[in-house]
Amino acid sequence: MLHSKSSVIRLVNSNIWRYFKDDGKPYITIFLTLTFADDIKDSKQANYIFAKFLKRLNYEVIGEKKGFLKYVAVIEFQDKNDRGVIHYHVVFFNLKFIWADTMADIWGEGFIKIKKTGKLKNIGTYITKYMSKNFEDARLDGKKR
Repeated sequence: MLHSKSSVIRLVNSNIWRYFKDDGKPYITIFLTLTFADDIKDSKQANYIFAKFLKRLNYEVIGEKKGFLKYVAVIEFQDKNDRGVIHYHVVFFNLKFIWADTMADIWGEGFIKIKKTGKLKNIGTYITKYMSKNFEDARLDGKKR
């Protein structure tokens, strides 16, 4: 797990403030949590829904479904009461401002929580503590983590 966790920290910290808007100002790094209203436990189904969300979000941002957005995403199983329901933690590095209601509509599968990270000292470590809980989860063996 240590290697995976340090890889996410490195990815996050090396991409913060790397992407700039047309006016030359850097994008603010956004930390987004996506949850499902339904109890989705199958990672293949959840990843399919997440991929469709990214296409819709790209379309909202640039008018095309191709991959413009730069991000790191980690799937997590909520083990409260052994439910195993899936949710995602995502860090976006070049996401323009979008109202929370609009983001929730684009997600359309449940609830969202948006957190700006601009004033945090070590964003990679802060975010990774949320993102690394399931790196060694056997339910993800042989699957994209």
